[in-house]
Amino acid sequence: MRSVLIKKQLSDGSYPVCLRVTKDRRSKYFKTIYNAFPKEWDEPTGSFNKNHSNFSRTTGCY
Repeated sequence: MRSVLIKKQLSDGSYPVCLRVTKDRRSKYFKTIYNAFPKEWDEPTGSFNKNHSNFSRTTGCY
């Protein structure tokens, strides 16, 4: 399971954050309630970086 930023741009310019679940070499994407801009997303780790407004809430860091 990995969180990914889908490359379909929304009307406000952000991109949806989805969970990618792979089983038996087949991937399925599940939409989350979060959206992010590319500058707020850390691609190698698949998580929000410190530029995102909900960084502390979504990562558990306070």
